[in-house]
Amino acid sequence: MIRVNTRPNGHKLIAAVNALLVPLAPAFAHVPFFEKTDLTATAPFVISDVEQSKAVYAYLESEDDRDTYLLLVREAVQLYVKISIPYCRSYQDFRPSFAVTGPGLPPPAEPLPFELPDGHGAIVKHDKPDGASRPSMFEFFSDQFYYEGPVLDIDTDEKGDYRLVYWHPEGRVGDYVAIVGRRDDFSPEDWERSVTNTREIRKRNYIHGPCEEP
Repeated sequence: MIRVNTRPNGHKLIAAVNALLVPLAPAFAHVPFFEKTDLTATAPFVISDVEQSKAVYAYLESEDDRDTYLLLVREAVQLYVKISIPYCRSYQDFRPSFAVTGPGLPPPAEPLPFELPDGHGAIVKHDKPDGASRPSMFEFFSDQFYYEGPVLDIDTDEKGDYRLVYWHPEGRVGDYVAIVGRRDDFSPEDWERSVTNTREIRKRNYIHGPCEEP
């Protein structure tokens, strides 16, 4: 069974509170990773614990780039997925889309720019302008602003290998942050990674090119 959740997004509040409580260990909200090589259908970023909060700082590097994440669902879980965009003037209109595919999901309502695995449906999220100013948020752990993109929040008890795919409908290149999961839970290895990677994030070393704030 698949259930789409419509409760308010609490990720921002969790990030803010935890960062205020632990200023020297600011990655309390999620474990940060960097895309080291292009994430493809044959070489995806594998996530075995889909409920633990993770953020992957990634880059759409070409017009046909389809960054792929493999979500291993082995029990009833909450699938929470979000996209954030660096708060740069050049990214004011950079709006990647994403889709979650998997067993039990409905057939996609539109053509997708990638092949669906056998037996998979898909839920697609686009970030379309609505005439209002683009929402943004300040994230304490990284000490910077981000544009907020769409969120997908569903509960599923359908076991299987789900896929999360990010792309840009117009083929633009740029940086984005893939956020998966909501649960704050850190192993010693996660803490070490968080401290190391947060330093680089605060320096904006993950951004390809200059970043002037709007």
